[in-house]
Amino acid sequence: MPRPLEEAKEGDEVLYFTHNNPRPGIVHRFTKSMIFIRINAPGLKLGYSERRFYLKNGCEVGDRWNRVSLPTIQEKRKYQEAVKHHNLVKKLRAVDWRKLTTETLEGIERIADCEENKIK
Repeated sequence: MPRPLEEAKEGDEVLYFTHNNPRPGIVHRFTKSMIFIRINAPGLKLGYSERRFYLKNGCEVGDRWNRVSLPTIQEKRKYQEAVKHHNLVKKLRAVDWRKLTTETLEGIERIADCEENKIK
């Protein structure tokens, strides 16, 4: 069960959901009805983006699809696992498979086949 945003304190970590794609954020400040979150945005001059959300339901001001929540331990683990998976896929895309030996490629193929059979 998600924790209510009223329990958050400045500096707490939150998850910002944009169409079910979570990103980490940090609680910056509060008003009576809103919570302000800083989200890492390296492309911006400041290096972060500040977003406003309603305390009562966690919806972003001006965009009802985006939400913020205080993550449970399981949600944090799930997010960290998703980031790890994404980074591994990104790293493997950069591998020059032509430089690997046939034996190495056959071993990778066996591992991939086993994983595919587990999914089915």
